Amino acid sequence: MLVLALLYHHPSLLVLVSTPPPDAPKDCLSFSSARFREAGLDLWIPSSSSWKPNSSPLTDWEPLRIARGLPLWGIDVDATTLPPEAGFESDAISSTKGCYIGQEVISRLRSVGHVNRHLCILGSTNPPKLRPHAPAEGIRSEGGPPSHLPTFALPLVCKTSHGAEAGKITSLTPVDGEALALAMLQRAHADPGNSVLAGEVTWTILRHA
Repeated sequence: MLVLALLYHHPSLLVLVSTPPPDAPKDCLSFSSARFREAGLDLWIPSSSSWKPNSSPLTDWEPLRIARGLPLWGIDVDATTLPPEAGFESDAISSTKGCYIGQEVISRLRSVGHVNRHLCILGSTNPPKLRPHAPAEGIRSEGGPPSHLPTFALPLVCKTSHGAEAGKITSLTPVDGEALALAMLQRAHADPGNSVLAGEVTWTILRHA
């Protein structure tokens, strides 16, 4: 059984959380994949196949994506983001392959021993009210009636208890009455267990992405 059915598809590739659907073409190929940083499958289907899978909308995958610390390009990360800041060093950068673009930057960071920012997973048991039909690109904002919180838009500035700016929340999604968020935070304020204030809500740093 699939956990959430399918994430996305194009003429060749489907990304699955668990096992292939029973009605999948017999000539499809499946390979182990950890796209969500847990065991899963890539299902490759002949481009000539007319099979149309039942896919879940991207919004259904937001809780899983954010819980796993997987950023969206242009939302959580951009051209100014260093790979280790977003947690890519552990599963997207090889230390044993030959030369690659950006190798010098990665080497310098390893020599320094740290980056200055971390993409963090935040949690709150008192989440802001969210718009019920927000777009799928990681944006969960603009309040939502009725709410005791002011309307806000992402990115949402995070501050310390002393009022210093610590970073910004860029993605946010409701989870069982609570909320999970992704935020790029300055290293000095990014230790798991610390708290930041954003949107008049206290967020706890659960871990680095």
